[in-house]
Amino acid sequence: DTILKTLRGIGDGAYAIDVKLINTQDHGVPQNRERVYFVGIRKDVLHKTAKFSWPEPLVRPSIEKFLDRRDRPALLSDLPPTSSGTAHRNVKKVVKDLVKAGSDPLNQPFVLDCDSSCGWASFMKARTPCMTVSRAAGHWVTNRGRRMRTDEMMRLQGMDEKGFVQVVSDRQLGKQVGNAMSQNILERIMVSLLPAAGLVPRNCTLHDRWQADCKASEPAAPNKRASTPAAGSRKKAKTA
Repeated sequence: DTILKTLRGIGDGAYAIDVKLINTQDHGVPQNRERVYFVGIRKDVLHKTAKFSWPEPLVRPSIEKFLDRRDRPALLSDLPPTSSGTAHRNVKKVVKDLVKAGSDPLNQPFVLDCDSSCGWASFMKARTPCMTVSRAAGHWVTNRGRRMRTDEMMRLQGMDEKGFVQVVSDRQLGKQVGNAMSQNILERIMVSLLPAAGLVPRNCTLHDRWQADCKASEPAAPNKRASTPAAGSRKKAKTA
């Protein structure tokens, strides 16, 4: 309430302010990422008929559509190196517990926050826990037997990695992706926000590609591709 009161007081109440808690996984990308979004539109430019509204939730697609193809079958021996003590212990314990409980983590995509303190490592099936700056190395994907790749992390933030030129290390890129806003949420908000702010010509209709993809009988990934690109398909800038 204090933040809203402050924002609504800017310019003597010049802005129409709205706020909503939105989870990325409810809008076409399977990442459990809750964030608070604020929208402010100057009242003197508000469109008379195009009213702003928050995007409606969509069916959550499986994370398989955002991961690279499996290079080979996953094995119980696929673990982080012993030098990564916490991650090694977490993956070993969680995979063992899942198998004991009757699950099939070597064939089904469980995503584990393997760098959490022992005893606090969370995991999710067919979706990923929240990606953050402190998880720049990537969460563990059980049916891949490895950590998540930066290309996959970008897709799970709603980003299109094709044509992206990487000019930093994978570690730094992982931090940047973990600190970013989910593109799918921003896109869906803008589809309604821009017309409401009078920033779209009358004869122009914005397209919500995330909603369009979810209308299929089986939800498709936002950037449709004949096959998932192989690891390393993204361009890296050459260094001298």
